[in-house]
Amino acid sequence: MALARAAEADARRASSDGRGALDGIPLAIKDLFCTDGVRTTAASHILDAFIPPYESTVTASCAPPARSCS
Repeated sequence: MALARAAEADARRASSDGRGALDGIPLAIKDLFCTDGVRTTAASHILDAFIPPYESTVTASCAPPARSCS
């Protein structure tokens, strides 16, 4: 799957149709950024069961489902 997405990103960039500077670059989102519906603890036991009902500004700039930032 990762190689297929990389090939797609390469093709987009070659045709000058890239989705931004980070198109095709793997991105890991640390759990201190709220992601809608995904458990987010920020390494705190107080937040062990916290599942945010909203998306943070940082992660909102990423396009699902691949979460490739644009």
